[in-house]
Amino acid sequence: MLITFKCTHCGKINTVEVDDTINLTGNQDLLKTVLDNSKFNFKCEDCKTEHNVVYDVLFQDDNEKFYVKINSSNELLTLMSKDDYKIRIVKDLNQANEKLRTFYYRLDDRIIEIIKFLIKDDLEKNNDNLKITEIYFFRYSQSYLEFVLFSKEEYLGIMKYSLSGYKEIKHKHKEKFDETIQVIDEKFALNILSTSSENNCA
Repeated sequence: MLITFKCTHCGKINTVEVDDTINLTGNQDLLKTVLDNSKFNFKCEDCKTEHNVVYDVLFQDDNEKFYVKINSSNELLTLMSKDDYKIRIVKDLNQANEKLRTFYYRLDDRIIEIIKFLIKDDLEKNNDNLKITEIYFFRYSQSYLEFVLFSKEEYLGIMKYSLSGYKEIKHKHKEKFDETIQVIDEKFALNILSTSSENNCA
């Protein structure tokens, strides 16, 4: 498919051809270019200024059995289900990369979203004037999961969360999961936690 971008240096409107699906199956080199964003670097035809241009694309891996679709618009989108495949719809490349890391570490992104919500909620409640705008799962290191935190454009640091805590949350909430849901985000986590609170009050 064709996409366009305007050069911020010379103003030229560039048109480039890209794939609407990026098949990562067995291709670690391609995966690396996605995770470091270089897959989305394009040069202006005239002045050769490099731009990072992210477009709506589907990531696919048939070995790990997942589809991750970037859908930057607010349009409702549902991908056709496929047996045993995890299917996720995200808004941008940062969210897509987080899903890819989660799936390649063979973790459950629904648990990851719940942990992110709990981390954010705890930090904001215990730190006056702190507003965490972004939090992403980054790495699984030994017995810890590592998350990177941002406030507006500021990098706040890395938060570690124990693997035992991950397993405890999974055991507690796994029965509430709807396998047909394709958008797994903060809203999803809040819904799961709210349901648990209501059940505890009943």
